[in-house]
Amino acid sequence: MAVSPPALADEEGAGDPLPALTAWVEESGTPGARATGGPYADGVRALRSGDDVGAALALGEAALSYPADPRPHLLQALALAGLPRFDLASRAARRAFAARAAWGKDDIDLALILGEERKLDYVKKVKPALEESLGEPPDEDMEFLLALVFVAAGDRAAAKDRLEAVLARSRDHVPARQLLATWPEAERGALFSTATGPDGRPDDAMVRGYHLLRLGEYRRAAGAFAEASVLDPGASLPRIEMGHALFAASRYTEAGAALLEALPGEPQWSARNLDLYDRFARADELDLRIEELEGHAREHPEDLDSLFLYAYTLHFTDRAVLAVPLFELLQKSRPQDAVVKAFLADARARAAGSPPDPANPDPEATETGAGTDPFEAGTRAFRQGEYRAALDRFQEAVRTRPSVPQRHFWFALARFAGGLYAEAGRAFREGMSHVQDWKNFAFDWQGSYGGSKDFDLHFAGLEKHVKAHPSDSEARLFLGVLLMAKKDYTNAMMAFEQNVQADREKQDTLSAQLLSRARSEARPEGRPGRY
Repeated sequence: MAVSPPALADEEGAGDPLPALTAWVEESGTPGARATGGPYADGVRALRSGDDVGAALALGEAALSYPADPRPHLLQALALAGLPRFDLASRAARRAFAARAAWGKDDIDLALILGEERKLDYVKKVKPALEESLGEPPDEDMEFLLALVFVAAGDRAAAKDRLEAVLARSRDHVPARQLLATWPEAERGALFSTATGPDGRPDDAMVRGYHLLRLGEYRRAAGAFAEASVLDPGASLPRIEMGHALFAASRYTEAGAALLEALPGEPQWSARNLDLYDRFARADELDLRIEELEGHAREHPEDLDSLFLYAYTLHFTDRAVLAVPLFELLQKSRPQDAVVKAFLADARARAAGSPPDPANPDPEATETGAGTDPFEAGTRAFRQGEYRAALDRFQEAVRTRPSVPQRHFWFALARFAGGLYAEAGRAFREGMSHVQDWKNFAFDWQGSYGGSKDFDLHFAGLEKHVKAHPSDSEARLFLGVLLMAKKDYTNAMMAFEQNVQADREKQDTLSAQLLSRARSEARPEGRPGRY
């Protein structure tokens, strides 16, 4: 009795299909030719001989060994399409395009890979089956796979029609834009060009990408960064930001692959004080994505691209202690990977409380604080209204002396000034964990602004955020703290009480303690509650 190929998991961006495919081959007894000479060479030979199963297995193994090389992913996609396993093939094709920004016209040529006779047999077998599987309306990734088959077969006119159909439904389908970029500029059509800036410069696409990130349009942002990468294939930053956008869009494997492909061009990146929260429309989204990514990495331990992405996010969110063992695991799997080595070294330094290597300066730092203690530089920058520079300096100050409560409170204030309300609450909570006498602690939140009216503007933004996001308990905690500082004890009590009621299972003892303190200082003339 024939055994059907394994069904693809519903989760988008799941791990490499090799384990499921291997199990299927073993269960069904399907023969797979395996020669000597390395998995990539084995896969090419199997593909040329018509053994699509053996090719898919060997090329899957090669893709795991060389995730940043697009060729094993691309050939595995062609082999999987020949089985036919179009669901797995479309995933492998996406990985191929995540591993390389710019493709040439001759990079995908079945005649060169298979020979002319085998190419004709392959297209005759795959094309009608794939067209029949498209569905109505056609699945974008499946239609992109069909376009890829057309390109490989040399039918670029049919391929272009399919790519334009994909872009008509999803203007920022990243691989479709990358593949269409292999056409001469004059032949790409309006669907490609309308997303570019007035003069087609990469900077325009980068600006648009950052704007889309702020709007929460993460998939479209990835498309904009991919376009910038196509227009300037020698630049690493567009590719890195594309990885960030793909991460925000929950496309974890592609995001990790994009970062690993781009980061060799930025050898000092691991030592930067990168603010990943800036890549999200809302600060709480980053923590949600990291939580989802952790689950994905646990469920798919073979997905090393996602594992790198998980370690990368921990590294840049003040959790280097957790990132170190992950980078160590990656180094065992990829001992020659310079990117992993650099991140492991910097993660160990951060975990030990050392600042980044001064030979690797933070390019986003301003002159404020250059060559001085990061805490002093941060307070000076903050009082001058340079809140972004202050945030970077306080992040470094907290890392170097994490047991000093005042540093955490300043870090919370800088995050508050930057609109990172939930993170401000978390920083405050961390600072309070280092306070010995919490009942008598004092910090002049408003006075730290040095008389600037910005405090009132930022406070209004926090109030608006809490009203719009009543489930954001960390932001509400910080709001309660500021209300107490303003001596608005009635509303402070309501903020803390809501946290206590909402988090009974988590036992939010800090909110309960602050509620008790607010009650002891409350005045009967307190205003009607707003929260």
